[in-house]
Amino acid sequence: MEAAARTTGTVVAAFPLGFEITLMVEETGDLSVPTTYRCAPRRRRVAAGWQDALEGDGAAEAFVDHLRHHVSPPVDGFRLLRVVPPPEASGEREVFEDEDSQAVAVGERVVVRWNLRVGDRPHPAPLTLTHLAEVGFHEVPATHGMLLWTAPSGREVPCALATAYLPRARDGRQWVLDLVEEHLGLTGGSPRPDPWIKDAPARLGRLAAHMHLALARPSKVVPEPVRRAGGETVIGWHTAIMRRLETAYQNVLEGRIEWAAPNAVEILEARNETLTAAVDALLDVAADPEGVVVQRVHGDLHIGQVLRWSGGLSITDFDGVPGGGVGLPDPDDPGATALLLPAAWDVARLLRSVDRVGRTADAKAGFAVTDEVDAWVTEARKELLRSYRAELDAADRRELLDDRLLEAFEVDQACRGILDAVEGEEPLPGRTAAVLAALRNRYPAQDG
Repeated sequence: MEAAARTTGTVVAAFPLGFEITLMVEETGDLSVPTTYRCAPRRRRVAAGWQDALEGDGAAEAFVDHLRHHVSPPVDGFRLLRVVPPPEASGEREVFEDEDSQAVAVGERVVVRWNLRVGDRPHPAPLTLTHLAEVGFHEVPATHGMLLWTAPSGREVPCALATAYLPRARDGRQWVLDLVEEHLGLTGGSPRPDPWIKDAPARLGRLAAHMHLALARPSKVVPEPVRRAGGETVIGWHTAIMRRLETAYQNVLEGRIEWAAPNAVEILEARNETLTAAVDALLDVAADPEGVVVQRVHGDLHIGQVLRWSGGLSITDFDGVPGGGVGLPDPDDPGATALLLPAAWDVARLLRSVDRVGRTADAKAGFAVTDEVDAWVTEARKELLRSYRAELDAADRRELLDDRLLEAFEVDQACRGILDAVEGEEPLPGRTAAVLAALRNRYPAQDG
């Protein structure tokens, strides 16, 4: 594990995983809303005491064993949620780690994800994944189980998640980028072209539609997955997105993102009226007496959440949205105002992330293929939406996608990307310039 995040050293809860291996929840001293905690497996060492568990220490393997046992001693403050029994597995290999989470493959059969930083807020993943298992949706890694900690608010927070291991899995920022580069002739040609090179966007659209159809199907755990939201809710989305657009525009005019996108003023000034109109279209939606259809959604569906593996495509990470998370009552985040959102929320993010992959290919080529990338992005968007709508039509559930919301939600996502650069750094290098390039391609400049 990397260096531990700063904590107060106060352990508020502990779950014994095995001999001298314990998952500990510690205060971070972050008094923001939601309050955050560090949640990590620790191992007691003879000379050094309790330290973060390392690859091979057996913490992940011990968690899998807990899920395999049908009866475990209860531990105050924790609940072990079993979904699909895991196979017997031994041996550990770290898959990835960042400041928020760590993934460990156990026996190349199970992946354990430790949520190293957790917030005392609603977490949709436990219920969403259980629901998907109930309705038989198989385009996610099979969920074996979770370790849930009851935070001070009474909410259950997922500290660990165990899912099936997917052989040769790569996320969409890798496999879609490879396809785009091959399509643009940037790979030098291949004697065996990838068979997905022409229909990857359509596959993504079908996958997203299958997920939304499954999330909209009643189950024992979610008997009423689809409802309607009224005009007041839509007005709230409009207010939050318009505030974000105005803030982004002001920061661009003040030159605060020039370091990341030197042409930002030129691009945004010529399109601000168009973007404002796209957001204002929500006011017409709000006036519709029938309201809008809302349901459980992914929350943060971008192309990096779509794994391509030897068995096809699979969607991961169902625990919320950027900016605070689904369910947090944050007026600056329309996605955080309810556990139920329109399917268009996910679709808008997926469309934006497809565009981002194209911009990455262009940047890697020294911006020598901008016109070709513009053309690919335009066609990819059409194919993704066409295949998505076709799946809903085939299931007679076309009402799940409200096209009137897409533009405003895409503007919201673009503004997030612009504001990422205000403080002089980007969480994903090149993201802001990619957002501006997408706006240039998507919206013609206004006259005058």
